[in-house]
Amino acid sequence: MFCGKCGVENDDKAQFCRSCGAPLISVKAPVNSRIVPKKETVSRNDRDIDYDERDYDDRDYDRDYDYGRRAPSFSLDSIAQVPKQLLAGIGAGIVALIIILCLVLCSKPTIDLNKYLTVETEGYNGSGNARVSIDWEAIEAKYGKKLKFNKKAKKEYGALIGEMTPVDAIRDYVDVELNKDEDLSNDEEIIYRWNIGENLSEYVNCKIKVKSGKYKVSDLPEGEESADEEASESHDEDSESAENEEHGDSEEPNDDEEENENPDYLLPNSGSEPITKEDLEGFDAQKCKIARNEIYARHGRKFKDEELQAYFDSKEWYEGKIDPDKFQETDLTDIEIKNKDVIVEYEKEKGFR
Repeated sequence: MFCGKCGVENDDKAQFCRSCGAPLISVKAPVNSRIVPKKETVSRNDRDIDYDERDYDDRDYDRDYDYGRRAPSFSLDSIAQVPKQLLAGIGAGIVALIIILCLVLCSKPTIDLNKYLTVETEGYNGSGNARVSIDWEAIEAKYGKKLKFNKKAKKEYGALIGEMTPVDAIRDYVDVELNKDEDLSNDEEIIYRWNIGENLSEYVNCKIKVKSGKYKVSDLPEGEESADEEASESHDEDSESAENEEHGDSEEPNDDEEENENPDYLLPNSGSEPITKEDLEGFDAQKCKIARNEIYARHGRKFKDEELQAYFDSKEWYEGKIDPDKFQETDLTDIEIKNKDVIVEYEKEKGFR
């Protein structure tokens, strides 16, 4: 018989509950009723554990009795329950990220030269002059560490590649020309055009972005030009020559003097003797450009710049026979390379480059 108070089972002949001492009344357990068993204490592994004497379903065997929580379980079935569309989206995102990283790491720097272009005018209204310059120092500061020489440049330049930067190589392939640079008036428009060497990308890992455009002349003051310098120089030379003849000081020039006075050269000795910046005093951007390329012209190099090519074609000493793409910098002597560098430095100081 069961105790009606605490539910403990007692002997059928007992009159009092062996657990709580309450009087026992003969009661039959109702059908489908649940009797809550008494919680007893047993010893397991030298520890006292309280448990209920009840029937447990299969789920109770997964319980972690030491910590009072169910142990987590994983299976491939849980992954299979993830929606296929979500898995496809995650996969596509990973692929896109990989592609973006590859593009960033493998892409070539793009230099927009128009951002570094400056057109300046000087002189008077009706007789003004214009010049164009590129801020190569700013380009070097921003892109110098990002640019590298390609294999072709390393092969052709050889040991000289250590004395130059990729930006220096770009300079040799970039040129800007004006359709008119003198006798300018206010409100007049001049056109500037870019000339970029076709094989530049084979030497330097970069892309060049340019756009030809127009520049409107303004702010030229009203006034007259100073006396013609060339006429004054010519007059001085004639006077000096007449004075020498009068005193019998005329001499026959030797070969070196003839070369130095040769009007076909801007810098007659740039191929054989070191020059200084003093030799370039009074040179404008156009003369510096010609003087620099005069060094190459002596070796028979042709030019992609039509204006330069026409200029040297007019000289008796010039024999253009080497295409620009086939010309080797190693053909220049050490003196010629140093003289070229002197001209480039002068152009930078004057803002011509």
